[in-house]
Amino acid sequence: MSRRQRKREEKRRRHQDDQPRVLGRSLATGTGVAVGATLLMGGVAQGACTCTVQNLEEPIDAGTTTLRDAINSSQQPANSGSTITFASGLSGTITLASTLPLIVQPTTIIGPGAGQITVDGDDAYRVFDIDTAPGDDVSISGLTITNGSVTGGRGAGIRSKYADLTLSDAVVSSSDADEGGGGIATYDTGSLTVEKTTISGNTGDRGAGVYAESGSGSVTTVRNSTVSGNSGADYGGGIYFDYSSPGALENSTVYQNSATGSGGGVYHFGAYNGDPGLVVTGSTITHNSANRGGGLACYASTNNGTELKEPIVRNTIIFGNTADSASDGPDLSCKFTTGDEPGGVVPTGFSLIGSVAPGTQLDQTGPNLLAQDPQLGPLAGNGGPTQTQKPAVTSPVIDQGAAFGLGTDQRGLGRPVEIPSIPNAAGGDGSDIGAVELQPSELPPNTFTAKVKGKKILVTVLAAGSVGVADSKAPLSASESKKKKKKNRFLKGSSGAGSAPTIKVPLRLTKFAKQKLRRKGKLGLKARITFTPDRGIPSTRNVKLKVKGKK
Repeated sequence: MSRRQRKREEKRRRHQDDQPRVLGRSLATGTGVAVGATLLMGGVAQGACTCTVQNLEEPIDAGTTTLRDAINSSQQPANSGSTITFASGLSGTITLASTLPLIVQPTTIIGPGAGQITVDGDDAYRVFDIDTAPGDDVSISGLTITNGSVTGGRGAGIRSKYADLTLSDAVVSSSDADEGGGGIATYDTGSLTVEKTTISGNTGDRGAGVYAESGSGSVTTVRNSTVSGNSGADYGGGIYFDYSSPGALENSTVYQNSATGSGGGVYHFGAYNGDPGLVVTGSTITHNSANRGGGLACYASTNNGTELKEPIVRNTIIFGNTADSASDGPDLSCKFTTGDEPGGVVPTGFSLIGSVAPGTQLDQTGPNLLAQDPQLGPLAGNGGPTQTQKPAVTSPVIDQGAAFGLGTDQRGLGRPVEIPSIPNAAGGDGSDIGAVELQPSELPPNTFTAKVKGKKILVTVLAAGSVGVADSKAPLSASESKKKKKKNRFLKGSSGAGSAPTIKVPLRLTKFAKQKLRRKGKLGLKARITFTPDRGIPSTRNVKLKVKGKK
C-alpha cells in the first residue's frame, strides 16, 4: 500500500470512528445528521444498513444504539431494505416511552428469540407501526411483543398498512385495540404471513388476536402458530378474516378464544367470488366460545352484486367449542344469503366436526368424522416452537386424514406417519386429522424380548398388541415361498395376542426340529418375531431361542 493510500485509509477510519456516537444521538433527538452521512451501525454507507441494537434503554442512551435509534436509522430514505439485529448476548425487556418510529419502507427486524428480547408497550403505546408503499416487504422475527395499547384504532401490538408483513418465531400478547386487532391488524392491500408464532391474551373489538382486512387479493396466512386466550367484543375472538382478505389457516391451533358476537375462534366474512376464500387445513379449533359459531363462524353474502365465498375446511378438528345455544352452532355456523338460496354449504373433507348449526350444510369433499370426541390433550408444549393439543393414541383422528401438501405438522415434524394396523380413510394418505401428527416415538412402544418356557414362547412387551412367530428362514411373501424349501426349518408359524407384560405364543416345532431335539436333548433356533402394538408400528427382529427336551 502506497503512502497516499495509507493516508486515505487512516482518514476514512478516523471519520468512521467519529460517526456512531454522533449518529445515534442526533437521530434520536432530531438535531439533524445529513442523510448521506456514513451509517456505521452496520458499516454500510448510503444504502441498506445492518443496525445492531446494543442495549435495552428507552428512549435513548448516549453513545450506544437503542432500538429506537436503529429504527430511525433504518427509515432514512437512503437506507431502504435495512436489517435491524441485536447484540450477541443481549436479553431482557425494552419498555417503551412512546410508540416506536413509524416504519415506512422495506425493513427486517431479527430478534434473538421470543424468550430473549421483549418489547413492552407499557399498556400505553402501540409497539410497532408500519405504513409503507403497497407491497413493501417488512419482516419481524424472534421477539416478544406485549402490552401494546391503542385507543380509536386497530393493531396495538402491530399495525401494518399496505406492507407485506411476515411475522415469525414470535409472541404477541396482552395488547388491546378498541377497534380490533389487539395483537395484529393488517389492512389496505397489504398481505400478512404469521409463522411459528404465539398470539395470546389480546383484546379488541374484532379479531382480538389477528384482524385481517387486506384488499386486492392479498392473502393473510396463519401457519404453524397458536392463537389462544384472546377475547373480542364482537366478531372473531381469535382471528377475523374480512371479506376483502382471502385467508389460509394451516397447521395451527386456535384455542380458548372468545367473542360476544360470532366466531369465538375464527370469523370469516366470505371472500369475493374468484378469490380462494378462507381455506383451513391441518388445524385444531377447540374450546372457543361465542354467541354464534363458537369454533368457526362465517357469513357469505353478496356485496355490490358480487357473490361471496364460504370457507373450505380440510383435515381439521373443530370440536368442544360453545355457543349460546345448539341452534347457534357451538362448533361450526355459517349463514348464507346468496341469491334466493336460503342456506349454503361448507366444503369439508377429512375433518372431525363436533356440531353444525341448523341451516349450515357440509359438502363432503372427503370422508368426515361427525360428533366424535377427538380425545385431545390440554394445550401444552409437545415439541416445536408453539403449544399444541396432542391426540391420544386411541383418538379416532389417527390416520383418518389427508395432508393436502403439508409435509409437516404444526411442530415441524413429518406428516404423514402411517400406522399399518389402522386402515386409512378412503382417499386419505394416513395423516392424522388436526394440527398434530403423532410420531413413532409417541405411539405405543414396540420393543420386546423373548424366551422359551416349556411349550410356549414368552414375549415380554410394554404395550398390548399381537405377536407373530416364524422361522427366520421362512419366506416373507407368497412369491418367496415357491423358491424357498422347508428343509432345515425349526419353527412353524404361530401367533398370539395380549397385554403387557407378557404375551404367550405356542411353540410349534417342525418334524425336523423335533427329531433333532430328541437326539440332543436341546435345540438352538432362530425365530423371526414381529410384535405389533395396538395402534402402533410393528417391530420385527430375529431372536435366538433355546429349547430343552429329553434325550
